[in-house]
Amino acid sequence: KSSKKLISYNNKEKEVMLMGYPMNSRRYTEDVNCFFHYKLKLELHLLKQLNKTNFNIAYKAHPDRLLELGDIYRGIAKKVISEKFEDVWHKAEALIFTYATTTTFGFALRYPVPIVFIESENTLWYPERKKILNKRVVFLSSFNDTNFKKINFTMLNDAIIEAKSKKNINISKELIN
Repeated sequence: KSSKKLISYNNKEKEVMLMGYPMNSRRYTEDVNCFFHYKLKLELHLLKQLNKTNFNIAYKAHPDRLLELGDIYRGIAKKVISEKFEDVWHKAEALIFTYATTTTFGFALRYPVPIVFIESENTLWYPERKKILNKRVVFLSSFNDTNFKKINFTMLNDAIIEAKSKKNINISKELIN
């Protein structure tokens, strides 16, 4: 059971944004579970769980894959955002990523917005880099295509609350060195 209180959130201007995966048929072998079939199932599950929280929820679609995405998220995501991340990040109460091999993740680290990362099991990190990222990002770790449904709205709610205390945008300097 969660020790943190479910946040009552009334600001209609800000949203928790689930950052969308580019839905295509490529298998990206440089990262774990970077294939549309798994990401689609994961994202749908996350949206259903996030809808149980008191946050305003939006799906930030990958702008290059709107056609492939179609209407899959209609009715599940309260809002689908198609604009470029650089143009909409300031509307976010928090960001949720499911993979780090996107330029958007790097951009997001530099902005003062909380970040939650749903980490796939066996994701490879340089230990010193992960230690630095832990100063800025809340990780929900060790999920795969068989256990991702263990992620529930309480876990997500608690991670978002915790991420609000980790808006240290100075870590980008540490990551470069």
